[in-house]
Amino acid sequence: MYNGCRTQVLTSKMKAGLRNQISKRWSGSLGFSMPAAKQLKQVCKLPLLEKSSTGQIKTIWSEYHKDHQYAIGDIIKSSEADSLLNHARKWPMFVFPVRKEGGYFTLVSQWQRNHCLMTYLEDYKLNPNAAQPWCIFSLYNELAETKGITLIRAEVFLSKMSKDDGEQLLRLVKRFYLGDKKHTDLLHTFAKEPKHFDFQKLIALCA
Repeated sequence: MYNGCRTQVLTSKMKAGLRNQISKRWSGSLGFSMPAAKQLKQVCKLPLLEKSSTGQIKTIWSEYHKDHQYAIGDIIKSSEADSLLNHARKWPMFVFPVRKEGGYFTLVSQWQRNHCLMTYLEDYKLNPNAAQPWCIFSLYNELAETKGITLIRAEVFLSKMSKDDGEQLLRLVKRFYLGDKKHTDLLHTFAKEPKHFDFQKLIALCA
């Protein structure tokens, strides 16, 4: 399930390498195209959802993803989605440490409109253009005007990480991109003042 990648413990060498990468301002982009569904109708029967109440949609979406092998579903208010995507436009790239086997592995993320693509940090540092996706988050706003909600779907590449890892990532994405000032300040620092980015502070906020 973990593709043979060892868990990253936060050694000084690892943190130094991360700071070095950050200092380059992440000028590149992740080198893979979008394999996730771009529209909600590619995921489920949209007319069925349009005829359902908000409560019914939440039940349908939750039940559909409950036992799904590799996908995770969530729903937020459309106003929250607007705020999240506004922050994503301001700070499109970030890093997320994911707890694993007593340590961490770190993913770098990049927003492309309503989708957030994530890849393994070490792969990105070796060759950004060759980095392959580990997880993709998609926000579907087709029901925003009529129902006031936005559907979220996280798709995990199981050869890289587990569905539990994906659920942890979803919580972290929401925590930072919908979070209070101490969380959004880290997004800003990472994007605008990378030399001052504190990875240990990030770890503490991800606990």
